[in-house]
Amino acid sequence: MEKTDNTQIKSIADDIINLSRNSLILNLRFLDRAFGTFNVSEGEVFSTDGENIYFNSMDVLLNYRKNSNAVTHNFLHAVLHCVMRHLFVSGKVDKGLWNVACDIAVEAAINDMDLNCVKLPPNEDREKVISTLKKELSFVTAEKVYRYYKDKNLSIDEIKKLNNIFKADEHGMR
Repeated sequence: MEKTDNTQIKSIADDIINLSRNSLILNLRFLDRAFGTFNVSEGEVFSTDGENIYFNSMDVLLNYRKNSNAVTHNFLHAVLHCVMRHLFVSGKVDKGLWNVACDIAVEAAINDMDLNCVKLPPNEDREKVISTLKKELSFVTAEKVYRYYKDKNLSIDEIKKLNNIFKADEHGMR
């Protein structure tokens, strides 16, 4: 019985991922090649290595149940990391701060797109951080956000707090 349940869960998760990808292709046609380029397969967590997007079937189902846009949002988030070349960075950067800066830049871009298919419930903390950065920086890019926070000499706790606000995928694969 467990194999059937796992097979059904995987099948439903695959359908949700395909629905998410198709929704993004319809709404962001200029990125259709980017969305179609990735192999999508089962993994431990939602993540990308630049060629593949990995997902955990049970997490996909739970996220979709909470908010039907969550999976589409996370798919776009992962693809934008690749489009913005966040995976290719010098080993000299502070990895924790770089990952947060990348997530903030991607989330700012997603907010600017104003797409219904990726909208999540309002998050006051997220909106406040992005609003502040838009006032302080000419553009919200990972590089600019990284430098901004590097100059502020954030503590590990402050970086963790930002990570909790903006994290949508795992960055360990990079």
